[in-house]
Amino acid sequence: MSDTLKSFLQRLKTSYLSQIDGKSTLRIVCGNESADLDSVVSAISYAYLSYVENPGNPIVPVLNIPRKDLRLRRDIVWVLREKSISDDLLWFAEEIDAIKRRFQCSVMSILVDHNELQSIARKFTDDVIGIIDHHEDAGFYRDIESKFNGPRVITETGSCSSLVTNYWKTAYERFPSRLNDVAFLSLSALMVDTSSMSYKVENPDRQAIALYRAVLPSDFSLTNLHTRIQYEKDNIEGLSLTEVLKKDYKVFDLESATAGSVKCGTSSIVKSFEWLLEKHGDQEFQRDVDKFMAERSLDVLLLLTHWCENGVLNRQLAFIARGKDLSELSKKVSGAMTKPLDLEPLDVLQNELTQFFSQKNLNASRKKVVPCLKQALSRL
Repeated sequence: MSDTLKSFLQRLKTSYLSQIDGKSTLRIVCGNESADLDSVVSAISYAYLSYVENPGNPIVPVLNIPRKDLRLRRDIVWVLREKSISDDLLWFAEEIDAIKRRFQCSVMSILVDHNELQSIARKFTDDVIGIIDHHEDAGFYRDIESKFNGPRVITETGSCSSLVTNYWKTAYERFPSRLNDVAFLSLSALMVDTSSMSYKVENPDRQAIALYRAVLPSDFSLTNLHTRIQYEKDNIEGLSLTEVLKKDYKVFDLESATAGSVKCGTSSIVKSFEWLLEKHGDQEFQRDVDKFMAERSLDVLLLLTHWCENGVLNRQLAFIARGKDLSELSKKVSGAMTKPLDLEPLDVLQNELTQFFSQKNLNASRKKVVPCLKQALSRL
């Protein structure tokens, strides 16, 4: 195996694609529907490291968003361009769906950075054959190891990319000279997810960074890398509010004890509510949020803002309900979540369907907020 990361992706787009027919089994590794840097890198690195170890059975890395939405993720675009990976070398969920419909082939999916099928991948996936994730275990696909001999690794860590790297540790040990590019991608995700190894660092992250250091130049600056990627990630100038809402978006189908099924969207945003309202105005904010929720048939939308100011992390949380009935449920839910998230009311916009809070529990990112939301709903 002598393919670089880029030539591997090129091969998938040319010779591999031409071989697909109705008798094919298409194996993919798919990131989650928010498609943040960690998710994208985890998919690409899993596919490439698998190919390094087993070049005769390639796996296609898939971004679980529409191709047109990649441009919103400026940090990902920058990281990939640093290794000359353009978007025409990438696969997106709608393209796998089109291949499935055209050839009626079987699609086997490995999930990274999530452990339950999301979005359009639910439609085209025939079997889930592997999971590597760092979110709460939803309890699905427990027979993966016995049925498909695939991984089912669900472990708390700062970055999912670290779990992927450690799973394919032997590739780093056997072919270190060939892994510079993929190490750069994985290190980029780790730097962002752990704030340059200063936040939510777990043992798998420490093990992974040791492998990256062995591959990358000895004078490689982690600080410079983190600073540049964070700048690109935080740069949402010029994006519409709708684009800001869908830049890092996940949806969850949850159950309420009294209201039944509740479809809840979550948008993670890198600026404060005050910044958003100053940029877009109260009326535009309300109009675009209402349209965003209607287009996705959401019952509740949570906005999770997070940003650093003078080196200090800040978090805010908003609950936006569709209609008065759901507004009452939303208020009960926020009340149940007040203590674990340490929420304090914010007076930023007068609207009976929307509640704004300052979140003092700074350790609770979406990965922690959603399980808290799920538990609150189940009791209300």
